[in-house]
Amino acid sequence: MRTYIDHDKVNARATLANAASVGGLLLLLGSVLAPAFWQSVAPFALVLLLVGGVISMVGIYLANRWVRRPRPEESLDKALKSFDDSYRLYHYPALPCDHVLLTPSGVVGLEVVNLAGRFTYRDRRWKEAMTIGRALRYLVESLVVVPV
Repeated sequence: MRTYIDHDKVNARATLANAASVGGLLLLLGSVLAPAFWQSVAPFALVLLLVGGVISMVGIYLANRWVRRPRPEESLDKALKSFDDSYRLYHYPALPCDHVLLTPSGVVGLEVVNLAGRFTYRDRRWKEAMTIGRALRYLVESLVVVPV
């Protein structure tokens, strides 16, 4: 199987994720330190705190998608490595889906979801074991909707 990836898009998104994470944390730090040195900015500290928190959450969300390993294209490449050279896998093309597999019989759009954790199947329903860390991540990912 041959794979093609838009490295420019991946690198730009990873840079944005890192910048948002660090920038948000710096705003949070500034919201704590600025009122200690300049009393005149104390009324704006809460606004700076909220903005820094939102920006850092967006950065964490983006980092989980674009920086954290294994990334979706790595997982797909590993899972589909047994296909022969008549298959082509395109990562992040200029299409509505992130991954496209061209096969001898047609085109398949692929969606990759990171589902680490423990899952059970009972009463014809899937259930996920919810830990505190998982609950916080779910909260952040449900509040932060970033068009990517």
